[in-house]
Amino acid sequence: MKDGNIYDIGQTVNGVSRFLYVNNKWYYARSLVFIYNYDQNGLTKTVLEDDFDEVKLIGNIFDDIELRNGLDFSDCPEILAIIRDNKLNDLINESR
Repeated sequence: MKDGNIYDIGQTVNGVSRFLYVNNKWYYARSLVFIYNYDQNGLTKTVLEDDFDEVKLIGNIFDDIELRNGLDFSDCPEILAIIRDNKLNDLINESR
């Protein structure tokens, strides 16, 4: 699993099937992104083991601008800070 990946787990939790993984935490990833408040380890296990080949990688918010722009991070300022820092690091590395 890579920071910024969004997965569709093929089943819903509170009506949501897409989840964002950032800094070892899971977030619901529908139009509004917010913290996944259940068993973090259980969701990690679901994604990694994928016994029924249901889990699909949708994309990565750091690599896919369109995917990132389709999400509202207003309830997760910590993710906005990570996105900002990631972008700044990319700009610094490009200028070298």
